[in-house]
Amino acid sequence: MRPRTRFHLAIWCLLLVTGAQSPPARAERELVDRVVAFVDDDPILLSEVLQEMNMVRMQRNLREISEAEQAKLFNDILEEMIADRLLVAQATQRGFEVSDPDLREAVDEDIRTIKERVGGEERYREELARQGYTEVEVRDLRKDQARRRMLASRVLQTEVRRGIAVKEAEVKSWYETRRDSLPPELLRTPETLRLGHLLVAPRADSSRVRAARAKIRTAAKRLAAGEDFGKVATEVSEWPTARNGGFLGAFRYGDFESDEFDRAVAALEPGQTSGIVETRFGLQIVRLESRNGEEMTGRHIVVKLDPDENASVRALERALELRRRILQGEDFEELARAFSDDGNTRDAGGVVDGEWKRDELRPEFRAPLDSTAVGGVTSVVRTEAGFHLFKVIGRVASETASFEQVQPGLRRWLEQRAFEARYRTYLENLRKTFHVDVKA
Repeated sequence: MRPRTRFHLAIWCLLLVTGAQSPPARAERELVDRVVAFVDDDPILLSEVLQEMNMVRMQRNLREISEAEQAKLFNDILEEMIADRLLVAQATQRGFEVSDPDLREAVDEDIRTIKERVGGEERYREELARQGYTEVEVRDLRKDQARRRMLASRVLQTEVRRGIAVKEAEVKSWYETRRDSLPPELLRTPETLRLGHLLVAPRADSSRVRAARAKIRTAAKRLAAGEDFGKVATEVSEWPTARNGGFLGAFRYGDFESDEFDRAVAALEPGQTSGIVETRFGLQIVRLESRNGEEMTGRHIVVKLDPDENASVRALERALELRRRILQGEDFEELARAFSDDGNTRDAGGVVDGEWKRDELRPEFRAPLDSTAVGGVTSVVRTEAGFHLFKVIGRVASETASFEQVQPGLRRWLEQRAFEARYRTYLENLRKTFHVDVKA
C-alpha cells in the first residue's frame, strides 16, 4: 500500500509548482490524478512527481521558475523515479528489506535537512502551511521515498559499487598524463581559515517581552479554566500551526531542535499540558496527546518574542560600534566574551574551533573574508541570526597540490567515474528485465 498523500490532487500540486500563492481547500485536492509511467506493475502517478517537485523546490528555496525549468525539473524527477523503481524492483526480487529503526532515522534526517535548507523550524512550518501539508503527510511521503532510496542503495552497494577499486598506478597515470582533463579543484589544496566570530542578535525590547508574557499567561488561565486547547491555540498562537488548532503532528525528541521543548514534553503523560516554556521560538504551552515508543503527537501554543525592525536597527548599531572599537585597538576576544550572542564561541573569546575551508563557508561570508587580511576584522554581515563580525586569525592559501595530497581525492573521483559508467549500464539492463512504460 502506498500512503494516501500519493493521491493528493495533481491540479493542486500543479498550482503550487506554477507559483499559485494560496492552496485550495483540502477537499479540492482529491479531484484528479493519472499514471505517467509504469515500472512493471508499479505505477508512478502525476501527483507523486508534482509532490516531489514541491519538496525539491522547498528544499532549494525555489519560488519562481520558468516553464522550461519546470519541464526540465519534471522530466529529471520522473527519470529519477523510474530509476528508483527499477532498483526497488530488483531489491524486492533479491529479498532485501529495510528495518523500521533505519527507516525512522532516515526520515528524521530528511526532515532535519529540509528545515536547514528552508531556514529553520519556523520557516519550515510556514512553508508547510503555505503548501497545505501537515507534518504527518510530509513524514508519510518521506517515509515511502526513504524506503525506496534505502532499498535502491542496497542494490547499488551490493551489485554496482562492489568491486570498484582504482589501483595506485592508475591514479598516478591520470595525474601524470591526463592532468588537463581533471577537475581543477582536485589539483589544488583548499584555502583554509582560522576565525574569530562575534554575533549581535536583535532582541525584543522589554515592553514586547512583557506583552508576550501577559498574552501567554492569559492563554494558560483559559486552559486551566477548562477551555479546549485547540480553540485557544487557534485564537492565540502566533505559529503557523494555529490554523490546525496548534496540532504538531507526529514528532520525536530533537525534531524541533529545542532542549526546553523536549524537557517539557518528557515530563508529560498523554492528555497533560505543560506550564509556560521559554524556547528560542518564543513562549510555549505544550499538550501531549499520544506517545507510542519514541513517536509522539501533540499541540502547542506559541507567543513569539520576535524583535521588531527597531531591534534590528539597534543590533546593527551595536555591531558597528563593536567593529569601531576593534579597529581602534580593543581586543576582539575580550569584546566577544562580553558582548557576543554566539553561545558556541563566546566563552572562547569568539574563537571558532578548527580550520574552515573557504568554499564550505556560507556564500555571504566569503566576500567579506576574502577582502580581510590576517589579523583584521570583516565588515558587518547580516543573516537571519543577526549581525556578524569575523576576525581572520589565520589563512592558508590554496596552492598546487603534490601527488600525495591529490591521491585520495583523485582516487575517489576515478572510482565515482567508474561507478557512474557501471550504473548507466546496470540501469539499461534493468530496463530489459523489467517493463517500463512512460505515458507522460
